[in-house]
Amino acid sequence: MVLRHARHALVPAAAAILAACGGPPPTVVDDGKNLGNLKIIQSPPQAQPGAPAPDQVARQLLADIAAVRQTTRNLKCELTGFFVNINTQEPGSTLSDFHFEKPNKTSLTIKKSSDPRKVGTKVVWLGGAKMAVRTKFLGFWLSVSVDVHDDRARDPRGYFIDETGLESTLLTLLDTRNQVKYEGAGQLDNLQVARLGIVSPRSLKGIKREVFVVDTQRKVPVVREMYDGGGKLVFRIKMDRIQLNTALPANTFKID
Repeated sequence: MVLRHARHALVPAAAAILAACGGPPPTVVDDGKNLGNLKIIQSPPQAQPGAPAPDQVARQLLADIAAVRQTTRNLKCELTGFFVNINTQEPGSTLSDFHFEKPNKTSLTIKKSSDPRKVGTKVVWLGGAKMAVRTKFLGFWLSVSVDVHDDRARDPRGYFIDETGLESTLLTLLDTRNQVKYEGAGQLDNLQVARLGIVSPRSLKGIKREVFVVDTQRKVPVVREMYDGGGKLVFRIKMDRIQLNTALPANTFKID
């Protein structure tokens, strides 16, 4: 794969740069509770006679993900983001169209949000020091260029797009220094998945533990969850309708 943040990450990042007025009603896309219809129905392999050890299963799965990452040139999906605001501790969520193209191009257009002012906002980052944002302000659509590390470009957790993007997500998942726990296999929606618990030196500030849910057929991580020191879920991205190595519209990485 390539797997916010997404959302880049993966992610709901940068949509808070400008506050728009008016628009559709708020929509809670993800309430931060249990992950939809995820069912881990298979015990870790050590419970099955003759099965490989859990750490062996995890190592092979990570190797497969790394191999798919190398052969994937682009990705598009619907990206659901959940976050707990670092300042107010209030939860929020977004649903976005997400596109990624190597080496680090990212496009994110918000379709639904618990903050209706964000709906319609488009963020384009080509991997450099600047990103372009189109959003509504006082009823007018406005396009601006912003430094990636401008304070206004932080997401509600205080992270920047280059910290939660797809490449950063994969670097975190695949870091060889990680402590990895295989937590079983099962189903999510119509996907066969496995769940991995990760403690990584690459985890972002305030994050003590992460969980990745991986599509075991395409070898693509489809969910990333971040937990704080108290064990509270504070950040989650989920990718649906993923397409790899597909045709992207000519204006994907342009602000209209």
